[in-house]
Amino acid sequence: MPFGSLILKWDERKGIDIIAKYPENIESKITRKTLIQIYNMHQYLIEEGVIWLHLDAINISSYFSGKNNPYYFILILNILENPEEFEEITRRFGQELLNNIEKEDLKDFLAKISKELNII
Repeated sequence: MPFGSLILKWDERKGIDIIAKYPENIESKITRKTLIQIYNMHQYLIEEGVIWLHLDAINISSYFSGKNNPYYFILILNILENPEEFEEITRRFGQELLNNIEKEDLKDFLAKISKELNII
């Protein structure tokens, strides 16, 4: 079961910017270096899609919306979970995010997802 989620956006001046997170302390589990790795992996693929990243203490499933509207939806998983098993969920929530980005509070969006995924 995922233990957190993030919404990121690429900003030309700031680089990767965390615009929403759940739970609030999830940033302590993920470093700036990891966020840059996620960005770089998506940039290598160039187009919309999902990538997985295995790190020392966590696994990550990340959806990138594409260059025209550069948002990232990230599920943070524990080390025992297989990120491939979360590909469809990550894609679905990433696309739902894009469809509602202008009309929905992002914290509420992540809280709703967290409830559905049983993130504490």
